[in-house]
Amino acid sequence: MKKKVLVLGGNGFIGKHLISTLSATYEVIEFNRQVDSIEDVLSKKFPDFVINCSASQANANAIESFDANIDFQMNCVKLLLKKNDKPFKWIQVASYFELQIPMGRNDNYSLDKQICRSILHRLEEDGFIKLTTIYLPHIFGEGENTNRIIPFIIKNLRDGQIAEISQGDQYLPILGVEDCCSAIVAAIHTDQLICSATPIWYGRVRSLATIMKNAIAKGLLEIDFNNKSVDNALPKVEFPSEVTNWKAKMSFDDFVSQLSSQIA
Repeated sequence: MKKKVLVLGGNGFIGKHLISTLSATYEVIEFNRQVDSIEDVLSKKFPDFVINCSASQANANAIESFDANIDFQMNCVKLLLKKNDKPFKWIQVASYFELQIPMGRNDNYSLDKQICRSILHRLEEDGFIKLTTIYLPHIFGEGENTNRIIPFIIKNLRDGQIAEISQGDQYLPILGVEDCCSAIVAAIHTDQLICSATPIWYGRVRSLATIMKNAIAKGLLEIDFNNKSVDNALPKVEFPSEVTNWKAKMSFDDFVSQLSSQIA
């Protein structure tokens, strides 16, 4: 019998890919936060694992962020604890933004996700849950919002247009979505409390954009030196240890080769 896994945030970019990956091995408990009640879902099936991909937009206001990054998750935890007196495994998907908090990042999204993690860690210390937090870099791939940095640059350059970016001094660690999903699946089986899916490339946005421009060899790259990203001055963060029994299949050279070979 397949073990059951509940994915919170399954309608998001990562969540959709993750559910597709999990379905081959696990019974995925279907849940759509927009139309389903988590109480009703958990009254019918109890998961062996919970993977929390649920989160607000990075620019969410205080209320939106609290609701999506703390309140929803804690309600799920309380319901699960009421229905089961044994510790269950919770995989917390964390953003590298949270690693930047000691360096000065202070947006609602990052701070509230950190609060959620802190509560989960206390529950783990008290023996209520088994927890693994996996930190992710910037994830790219098929199905992501076209206004995100990588698809935005690709589309404009391939269309022979101008791809305008900010100063581009901020550091951007990147990883393909398929490798992201395989890392999260690996986190189900690890005993690591904290781990990461390490990036295949980690440098400044300006450098990445230049590499992409050279590979595509179309369009124009324009840097707006008067426009600074919110993390423009933040230093490069160190990722925790890589999740056990996982390696990325796509290399950065593969990514660049795809840019060169798929020119419209």
